Amino acid sequence: MSLGLLQGRDSSGDSEGKDRAYAAASHFLSAFSAEFGEVDCRLLIGYNLLDPNERQQAKESKVFDEKCRQYLAWVADFLATKVTK
Repeated sequence: MSLGLLQGRDSSGDSEGKDRAYAAASHFLSAFSAEFGEVDCRLLIGYNLLDPNERQQAKESKVFDEKCRQYLAWVADFLATKVTK
């Protein structure tokens, strides 16, 4: 969503803005995948968070602190340094 706001359309008829947003999303996903080997949360952390038991296991294993925080920090840095309007 952030990429859409930063790179996206200024109006509903702005097809160039839509193209910019799609290109930015593609670049972001490629860069994230290159850094972490995957873009699917379930595969990144090893838990299906839609399953209450697995979500509890994820909490107990501290995966949110140990892995998710790292992914979010990378995303924030990417957005701050690699994306311009």
